[in-house]
Amino acid sequence: MRLPLLLAALAAFGGGAALAGDTSDTAESEGAAAGAETAEIRDIDVSEADTAQGEKAYQAVCRNCHGPKAQGVASYPRLSDKEVAYLVDRLETYRSGEKIGPNSMLMIPHAKELSDEEILNIAVYVTTAFE
Repeated sequence: MRLPLLLAALAAFGGGAALAGDTSDTAESEGAAAGAETAEIRDIDVSEADTAQGEKAYQAVCRNCHGPKAQGVASYPRLSDKEVAYLVDRLETYRSGEKIGPNSMLMIPHAKELSDEEILNIAVYVTTAFE
């Protein structure tokens, strides 16, 4: 039960302004820049990801706010256009309890329950399944 709730929260609040529902051009640019910086800083081995588990988690929880194809719904941002490193960074930041956007309070409780493996699975699934 905790994983689906956590994933929903993670999806709902998956990152700074761009992942927290701000769809302004500025927020999108900042989100893309943050994703690029994170990708350069972190070397993530995506071959370790279990995309079937990522799909199960995403479809159980995250899709409720971010849509069935991670396209974003209402004030919940698109995730499918983000990089793996960016999504991993945001989920880890929420898991640590840090507030990074207006929807942080929805994401933090869910992220706290995710393991490193679950975070990677979700991030790889989201970034590869909806091309």
